[in-house]
Amino acid sequence: MNKVFGVIAGLAAAFVTIFAIEAIDTMLYPLPTVESDDPAALAHIIAAMPFFAKLLVVAGFLLGALFGAAVALRLSQWRPSGWIVAGIIAAGGLSTVITIPHPLWMQVASVAVPLIGGWLAERHFHRARPGDPLIG
Repeated sequence: MNKVFGVIAGLAAAFVTIFAIEAIDTMLYPLPTVESDDPAALAHIIAAMPFFAKLLVVAGFLLGALFGAAVALRLSQWRPSGWIVAGIIAAGGLSTVITIPHPLWMQVASVAVPLIGGWLAERHFHRARPGDPLIG
């Protein structure tokens, strides 16, 4: 049961982190309202976004996966939990770039960066507390 709770808590932490960073991004760089679901209009809006705004979106995926995987690892004491969280965030990034046109570097980063966040969490948060045994 700890494993399931850890993964769910990790996903919640990841999504809250991603939404918070995207809220900051929207406050700093407000997007115009789009009335249609036209992919060309969305592509134009994304292309017009400043580079830093795009970078904040990618940073949200990295920090969300890192924080979510760390929470999952701490609570579940089970090494795959961090990878499950990072994989779900990467799948969310993939669905985002499939539904909304993004530059190629953002397409790659939206999938790769959450996996890097999961790897960093596993590497740095693989103990519950200093001196405890490695998480199994």
